[in-house]
Amino acid sequence: MARPATIANKMADDFQLRVCTNTRTIWQFTNGAWRHADWLVHDKLLDYDPDAENLNLKVESVRDVALPYVLLERGLTLVADQPDDRFINTSAGLYELSSGKILPHNPEVMSFSQVPLVPEFKNIRIPVFNAFLSETFDDKGIENYVLDLMAYALVPGNERQHATLLVGSGANGKGTLIRVMENLFRRCDRSAVSVRDMAENRFAAFQLFGRAFNYDADMSSRYISDTSVFKKTTGGDALAMERKYMDPFYAKVWASQWFSVNSIPRSSDTTYGFLRRWDVVEFNNVITKPDLTLEDRMMAELPSIAGFLITRARMNAGTVTKAGSGLQRLAESVDPVRAWLADEDRAPSGWMPRTEAYCDFKIWAESQGIRSLPTSRGLYEQLRAAGVPEKTGVGRQRGTRGFEFAGGVQ
Repeated sequence: MARPATIANKMADDFQLRVCTNTRTIWQFTNGAWRHADWLVHDKLLDYDPDAENLNLKVESVRDVALPYVLLERGLTLVADQPDDRFINTSAGLYELSSGKILPHNPEVMSFSQVPLVPEFKNIRIPVFNAFLSETFDDKGIENYVLDLMAYALVPGNERQHATLLVGSGANGKGTLIRVMENLFRRCDRSAVSVRDMAENRFAAFQLFGRAFNYDADMSSRYISDTSVFKKTTGGDALAMERKYMDPFYAKVWASQWFSVNSIPRSSDTTYGFLRRWDVVEFNNVITKPDLTLEDRMMAELPSIAGFLITRARMNAGTVTKAGSGLQRLAESVDPVRAWLADEDRAPSGWMPRTEAYCDFKIWAESQGIRSLPTSRGLYEQLRAAGVPEKTGVGRQRGTRGFEFAGGVQ
């Protein structure tokens, strides 16, 4: 039986490997890009030690101790949560955003994702994709917003610290757009962690580690009780990542995150710090006669779509031009106070004492099935923040503090 150190040295000779200095995870450079490769020891161990006994223990000894030590001794290190945002990695090479040139793949460039296509830059033809966007949105401003978001997602790092939310009932193109995005990343670059999983599953954060694109194609509309982990994954903050039976480590998430939902869920977090993180795109058109060949024809255009988006990313230089009223809708939906003020049938109107306003709000919230409510003081603060004037009553209500509601959207 081979010793773990012997196996580790042979693997370091046979594969282009590095160890992440702050997480002790193993990374492999293959086909022009780095990828998380902790699985490599498990898959290859028997090639180096056919007579290994207690295989799981041997894998752990090599993967978690011997191989990281050997790589550290050889100076073969990297930092996996700091991708190089000067390039978009493609199957053809490294697209340099500053010059628009394709450069050879280089293991010294810390590129942890790749567009698994040879992009078409000279003869871009995307008639099917363009027709899909036109039919889906009927609004050039929103079409350009979506294209900006798609292009931005290909640039590693998520410097804007945003996530994308696609909103609308079924049969409107959300799923098709998500699948186009999936195909612009390698399988090993993608994860599918929901906002709810981030809050409730302590192992979920690790699934985001080193990934470039995280998506949830069917986000739950249930109440979101905790957004703290989500905000860290979009805010550039290091967070604890746990693996079963292993010590946790701290790292940053840099994935571009896309979520698709039929109706926006309520949230316990209605702060600016939560709302500012979202780019919201509304899908209001329903496709009554679905084209069963659409996706196949659109996937045939992927090399041109990739070339078009990469070029757009260079021109945009990390910027996104917003359009539509999606963010306002999000604010009203996650914030029950704003939703109450915007309710066309039950919005308060005229002057109302503060205590009466709170009772009216609670009755409305109960009718909407909303259980988590602000205190009376919290409601008053949110009304002030929403711009509702605070006035003192007159006549019999003289001296009573209250609010002057306009009715409808505030």
